Amino acid sequence: MADKKIGILFGMENTFPPALVEKINSMKAEGVTAEFVKIGGIRMDEPKKYDVIIDRISQDIPFYRAYLKNAMLQGTIVINNPFWWTADDKFFNYALAHKMGVAIPPTVILPHHEHPPDTTDKSMRNLVYPLNWEEVFAYVEFPAFLKPYSGGGWKHVYKVHSPEEFFHNYNRTGDLCMTLQHGVEFEDYYRCYAVGQEKVHIMRYDPRAPHHERYVTGNPQPGTKLKERIEKDALALCRALGYDLNTVEFAVEDGVPYAIDFMNPAPDAEVTSVGQQNFEWIVDAVAEMAVSKALSGQNPVEELRWAAFLNGSNPSPQNVQVSSIGAGQVAWTARGSAAWLAVSPAGGVTPGTLHVSVNTSGLTAGSYTGTITFSSFGALNSPQTLTVNLSEAPPPPSLVTAPATLTFSGAQGGNSPAAQTLSIQNGGAGQFNWTAASDSSWLTLSSPSGTTPVSLQVNVSMGTLAAGSYLGNITITAPGVAGSPTNVPVSLVIGGSLMSDDFSSGALNGWANSPLGLASDFKLPP
Repeated sequence: MADKKIGILFGMENTFPPALVEKINSMKAEGVTAEFVKIGGIRMDEPKKYDVIIDRISQDIPFYRAYLKNAMLQGTIVINNPFWWTADDKFFNYALAHKMGVAIPPTVILPHHEHPPDTTDKSMRNLVYPLNWEEVFAYVEFPAFLKPYSGGGWKHVYKVHSPEEFFHNYNRTGDLCMTLQHGVEFEDYYRCYAVGQEKVHIMRYDPRAPHHERYVTGNPQPGTKLKERIEKDALALCRALGYDLNTVEFAVEDGVPYAIDFMNPAPDAEVTSVGQQNFEWIVDAVAEMAVSKALSGQNPVEELRWAAFLNGSNPSPQNVQVSSIGAGQVAWTARGSAAWLAVSPAGGVTPGTLHVSVNTSGLTAGSYTGTITFSSFGALNSPQTLTVNLSEAPPPPSLVTAPATLTFSGAQGGNSPAAQTLSIQNGGAGQFNWTAASDSSWLTLSSPSGTTPVSLQVNVSMGTLAAGSYLGNITITAPGVAGSPTNVPVSLVIGGSLMSDDFSSGALNGWANSPLGLASDFKLPP
């Protein structure tokens, strides 16, 4: 077997990179060694130097990011994939996770407070003005966190409790693109290492403590049920996003783990920060993953398909060992029989490893069977077949409502506006029960509960309400269902009469006779 080399690309870290190199080399895996990456100017046809590179710094240095993309083109496995890392952002993460059924606090992305470089107000002509702030605040609800849509390190993060606090801090964000996310009032908080999309290490974490005290001494673990939910959600997120090294943070409120931050592809791993026990775990786990990938023969230029994860994650890939009996090596090829079944590489020589994966995107719930055919010219028992069975479970239930907001309007003293329809659907399989509640006396619903799917009639009663703007909320709840509870803001605008008069003075007071003439028996008072 040819020698395999693992490179570590890093910046200001002092303890994790050398410990990782030492650990990999001490494993004495066949033909596998590790070292710090050394590069200069890179040719576009630069030959492959490393089988695996662990990237700890390219988010800050564009030269390194460009080098890693080229290295992947030449066949290097990069942890984490620089193409997806470049494209990713936290707001997309939240939206994807919500569709996957992971608990996410209501989140809104906001326009820049100041124009980005080289833009003017003419560049912003697609934005509504004034911005729909009342709808934003009603959807998110205070307290909330104002934070960048991309980036980390708790930089430019503000907790706000009111519109006044929000605008005070929003006015300080310059040209940053920000998100506003409902603030979870957590009783516990966990930061989790996720490695190889297979291993999770849960760490009790206190983001309110001084930086050097945030990893809680003794690392008390969550209860069994909560731990299983955290591990399941952490792996689902990393598999969907394609990250082999990440940290996922959960804020726990009323027993529900809300995923708060899970775009950390170069997570903190310094022993002085995370503590000795956590440090040893991450060094061992990353070393084992890197060696496994170096020996796997995986093709690093595989397309990332996150769409399949909207209805649940793909099963973990599996490896098949290909060997021969007798003298010498045997050349072989492998071919899958179904569109959902992929093999890599398509051939090799014995002994070898075949990487088998499945893509469930577009498959309905049910059982599927495919085969992998191995062929070898001259082998007495060629071809050989391997049966692959796939069971696709129905997607989990998820609460889906439409539209996102409702708006009513009417004139003071006039008839109440017509009812509008709010659709409540199950974004997954089957049906579930729901309840609905209004927080305003003028806002009523055709039914307080029911079973999906349903079209709920929403009514407003202006009655004796004065002219002005009113904001209410409908809360839809379905216990145990992803996306629950969901809040639907409802706005009501009541306009006053532009002109009114009882003509008691006998004068028209700005009114004029219609050119169509007077109505029958119409006259001004004497």
